[in-house]
Amino acid sequence: KMNKYCLRSPVIHDVPSIYRDLFRQMQDKNDVASVKGFLYMLCSLFYRELDESAEDSFSSSLKLLSSIFIYIENNIDKPCTLHDLSKELRYNESYLSRIFFKHTGISYSDYVRNIKIDRACYLLRNTDENIFSIAQKCGYTTHSSFNRSFKQIKGITPQEYRAELTTKSAN
Repeated sequence: KMNKYCLRSPVIHDVPSIYRDLFRQMQDKNDVASVKGFLYMLCSLFYRELDESAEDSFSSSLKLLSSIFIYIENNIDKPCTLHDLSKELRYNESYLSRIFFKHTGISYSDYVRNIKIDRACYLLRNTDENIFSIAQKCGYTTHSSFNRSFKQIKGITPQEYRAELTTKSAN
């Protein structure tokens, strides 16, 4: 069935098997963070196949950026600080920050916070878990920091967000 969706490319070898493996990994995951991680991984695979021989500074920056996205997706349930990232990837924090902003137009910390809140919204919509449990699954250690971040991004608290969802589904 998937063959009709697969690219036919002389550059990328065995695209159908790459798709099949990635889609198998994604079958049980449908939260925003997992889907974004899947898309980044897919783009990374294509990029590697298309530009494997180029080792200029631009391509190495993009490879580093791919590693950053993968790190964020794999550690979204932790604080996921720039300091932690720099230790993991063995790069200077300010260099990572510059590269990330240069290619995305958003700061690393703002991006991570947005991803965490997107995941929280998904969990608030699709589970009955309590708010603090959701905060922990999104890498927040305190209820107050979670509420503050959520309100900065969404304009309302997590409790208000869930209440709005309940009201909308009742109508």
